[in-house]
Amino acid sequence: MNEISYSYVALLDVLAYKEYLERDRASGRLEFRDAMSKALSVLTTVNQAEFDYKAISDTIIVTCSAREKVVPFLRLLKQIQISFLKEGLFLRGATVYARHFQSGSLTYSPALARAYELEQKTAIYPRIMIDQNILEMFASSKREAGLLSSGLVCEWNGAFFLNILDARSWARVYTAASKMFTRDSVKLVGQESAF
Repeated sequence: MNEISYSYVALLDVLAYKEYLERDRASGRLEFRDAMSKALSVLTTVNQAEFDYKAISDTIIVTCSAREKVVPFLRLLKQIQISFLKEGLFLRGATVYARHFQSGSLTYSPALARAYELEQKTAIYPRIMIDQNILEMFASSKREAGLLSSGLVCEWNGAFFLNILDARSWARVYTAASKMFTRDSVKLVGQESAF
């Protein structure tokens, strides 16, 4: 009863959340809420017995307690990130494998704390960091080859992050990011962190 299981935990934050809320307040519309709702619709067909998720304000938490499901878990995160991008929203976050306990409204999670720390200190750009411990778990195993050959993991300067680009997604990602830049570049002049 006192044991806390290990899970993959991803903490994803919508960037420029306050700016989007202010735009909705100023316009009297709910465009940001509607975009969030559309982006989250990618999760409507997810089997929550395998991958649980919760969206609170500008934060999405996705979990998976099956250690062997690392590649499907990363694929789901990729779908989520692309879905948000298609709705004109950037996500930044991190995923880790660590202790996580959730029961009803109680959550005790060193995994969430580690994901938050990794997102804040390392992500910087709109991307989902992957804790090195995930790669280390599969070192010298057959699964490591599957994880690294999945095309879902990028490494830059010793940091690992989710790769959302592939032959099928590249054009969609580029088009969505280009639309965001065109839509927001004038509004973001002088707002360096949001820009």
